[in-house]
Amino acid sequence: MKFNEQYTDALARCKEDPTDIQAVSEISYLFWSSLIDTVGEIVRNGSDMTAFLSENSDYCNFGLCKDVLGEIKEQQTAIKLKGNLPFRLTVNTFTEWLSDLVVKINEGDRKEMIEKDIQLAKIQIRKLESELVSLQDERRQRLNKQLVENASVPSSAIIKQIENLETTDLMLMESLRQKRAIAKGVFMSVDKKRNHFEREQNLQKELAKSISLVESIQDREVMLQTKKIGTQIEMTLGRIIEIEDAIGRMETEINDIQKKAQEISPLEVESRIRKEIEYLRDLVKLSAKRLHIETCPILRSGDKPFSIAGLNECLDRIIEFDPLLFKNDRVAIFGKPGVLIVPGNGNSLYDWKNNRLLVPLVPPGGNFMASIATGMIEYRLDVDEDKRMLNSYNQIPAHKKIRSMFQLRNNLMKDYVIWMTSEYKGYRILEKEKKDWFEHEIAPPKMDIFTPFEYQQFNITSSEFKKLMDSLDIKLSGDLSKCKNDELWSGSIVFYQQGKFQRAMEMLNALIQKDPENLMAYYNCGHIAMKCMNKSQAINSFTEYCNRNPQSWWTRVAREHLRRLQA
Repeated sequence: MKFNEQYTDALARCKEDPTDIQAVSEISYLFWSSLIDTVGEIVRNGSDMTAFLSENSDYCNFGLCKDVLGEIKEQQTAIKLKGNLPFRLTVNTFTEWLSDLVVKINEGDRKEMIEKDIQLAKIQIRKLESELVSLQDERRQRLNKQLVENASVPSSAIIKQIENLETTDLMLMESLRQKRAIAKGVFMSVDKKRNHFEREQNLQKELAKSISLVESIQDREVMLQTKKIGTQIEMTLGRIIEIEDAIGRMETEINDIQKKAQEISPLEVESRIRKEIEYLRDLVKLSAKRLHIETCPILRSGDKPFSIAGLNECLDRIIEFDPLLFKNDRVAIFGKPGVLIVPGNGNSLYDWKNNRLLVPLVPPGGNFMASIATGMIEYRLDVDEDKRMLNSYNQIPAHKKIRSMFQLRNNLMKDYVIWMTSEYKGYRILEKEKKDWFEHEIAPPKMDIFTPFEYQQFNITSSEFKKLMDSLDIKLSGDLSKCKNDELWSGSIVFYQQGKFQRAMEMLNALIQKDPENLMAYYNCGHIAMKCMNKSQAINSFTEYCNRNPQSWWTRVAREHLRRLQA
């Protein structure tokens, strides 16, 4: 990259004083603007984007700049240090992301994006339909209790009216659909107009009966609550129709895209790339702004950046300590979120638009785990469309008076970071009620073995599981001492899930003989020994685990089992 005089001057001032706010502010602006302009020029001129990104990868990915750091080999080595790959999530650097973006734009990815939006909309409709059924059930139960069960002589007419309420709801839904079509100017024949008019007259009569039925409830409070349910039903019907209408518009747009099927001009490619980089830049700025710090895409002296290995370790811990993280409807459509490392500083955040975790290279105070945990709890909350987690968290006595969802969300995010950073290590930081909530809602099950992410039942199909089972059955049919360590470990998990506890125990015993440093083998051995009613081996296994790993949440769980076994 070629720097102009202003940029060179700002870099020099930053090298002299890394805390110079004005210099950092200038660098932040000039880094992104010069990068956007350069990439735009390459696209316009049809130059080789791959060559540019390869030549400037350290600068674009990690903000490594000799004008600030002088020699950068040490930082290069530290950042690129590989961990135990492959990653459980797809991890990309800025240049990898930009290369993929250019390819997708040129190939025309708009259709794919719309199809995913349609799938997501259909999921929302299914959830609303489920909510509608619940509301209708609640309304029916209230009316039955007030007007039928409490009546000395139940009226057959009232019973019939209650049974017909769902039919009225269907009439209302069809009416709303027709009105929306008329508002959009859809042509209607004379017969259709006549039918619509007759349906509206019948609907108004039925709605009047429904209102009269609800208002006949003697208890005013119950009557008002039942009316409120009726309003919620109407709003839910309207929302379903809105989403159906949106699906129709998206399907029309897909047809238009297929009809056009023409090459995208370089100017359009440049425009889209510019917008995507600007969007990325703004998210990085937001991450820093949340912490009341100035974002700096250039690595400075004293900064502690993520290494590839460190990022991998953080992701592994999150998945280990929050095993149901990816058990949600969105994963089936969009897959698990990707991870994008970007130059800058701040905590990670979840980019819902692109289903990815955005990770600034330099976390505040070098707290890598807290950074990743912050982004992951944002993901957790975003995919929880029913607000089940927040509503459950709100039931903790200390939070029952909190009415602001924003405040509740912030409290949960802070506690989640503590859960992942301190409670994981065995430090009792959270209050007992909060700790109990996390152990019920987030933590791995205490009464079961540790199950790696790839073997979680929701993460593997029945056909894949059978194929894995058959494969391991063959590989582990002979002398276990000659089997590979990873096969013994996988076999112990899979056969345990099949209820073949004794065989799973044999594999763990063989694994411990070959690899005595495998901590979780001792932990799982303790659980499986309890299943096999082998009390002495369970005690020995949990004791060995605690001796080798004296301080962690898992150790606390193992000690709880030991106390029960020794009681």
